[in-house]
Amino acid sequence: RVVAGRLLPSADAADAQELLRSVARTAPDDRLLARDVDRFPRRRRPATVLLPPKPRETEWTPILAYQIQLPGDILWETASARRDLLYVAGFGKGGAVLARSPWSETVQTLTWMPAFNYPHILEPGLDATRPVLFAGSPGPRLELMTFPRNDAIPHVTPAGTPPWFPDEVLGAAVADLGTVWVVREHLDRLVAWAYTQQGAISAIYPLPQLEEALPDGDSLRSFAPIPSVAQRLNLFAALGPRLARLGRDGAVATVDLPSNITALSASTLPDRSMVAAAFEAGGAVIFDGPDLSNVRRFAEDLSEPLLTFTRDGTLIAAGEKEARVFDTSEGRVYERAVFPVLGGRPVAAVPGPKPNEFALVMPGGEVRVYRIPRK
Repeated sequence: RVVAGRLLPSADAADAQELLRSVARTAPDDRLLARDVDRFPRRRRPATVLLPPKPRETEWTPILAYQIQLPGDILWETASARRDLLYVAGFGKGGAVLARSPWSETVQTLTWMPAFNYPHILEPGLDATRPVLFAGSPGPRLELMTFPRNDAIPHVTPAGTPPWFPDEVLGAAVADLGTVWVVREHLDRLVAWAYTQQGAISAIYPLPQLEEALPDGDSLRSFAPIPSVAQRLNLFAALGPRLARLGRDGAVATVDLPSNITALSASTLPDRSMVAAAFEAGGAVIFDGPDLSNVRRFAEDLSEPLLTFTRDGTLIAAGEKEARVFDTSEGRVYERAVFPVLGGRPVAAVPGPKPNEFALVMPGGEVRVYRIPRK
């Protein structure tokens, strides 16, 4: 009994029951002992479950500034933002849909037939006077249509697939000064084409360094749309785990990351060139340098994050139930805040109209614009 008394306080439930039965067998006719043995399990305090601490609200914790509601009968798929305009693409019963808004309840939509689903390339021009590149990847061409001017947006903006845009495009991005980068398969090779805003070819560069990352037996088309993003005059494109940077002069630098790259996002800060790559779990920030060697992992426990940079360089990674805020100063990535995401997994994350804002586009067409107070 003395030994059992020493062991019981630290024993788990199963061991405690065995110890109690052993004690009871020492005096089977002792009714008081039997009563105490019976009562002991009910008197034991349940084990304390230590829940992980809730993220502390800090000056980095985003606040919901306002919301915009897009039409709710559309299956929204992707979004992009350029300065004062938000563009969101999806599918409805009528066909492919593109909406634009000046970050207000004023929403315009265009619809293209036919009504079947395929991945989209959505690359707005540098401002409202430039055409919006909207095309399948690879998929049918979308005829040029026009957003009319209104009181909120005093510009007529063409949108769709321009006549000069090639077929079977695997990826595309619009760079500074309006250069349109196009990644496509040409003569069984992966090639990047640079077009002017008017559609003239200004350069053609093979990408064997990126094509080498294609797994044996796979086709380039199976990776469409290839993650592509422009930063300044450079094109960043990814295939599998390999990221390639193609300069306007044709110089190529590559880096192999720990996982296959599912999406890319580029910072617009002139003094902090960096690209964020999303993986199936977490992601990495690649700080732009001669050899792309400064790579910083983040959020490795966040499944399939959507990434965007605010216009002041803060990185946002949004998952199904939570999103995280990262400070990217000093060539590193620091997690500064975590906040809940309610209503399901967002379909897109984009920079907001102000430097300290970003937006999450929800499946039902709700656009939540957040503001980071410290900025």
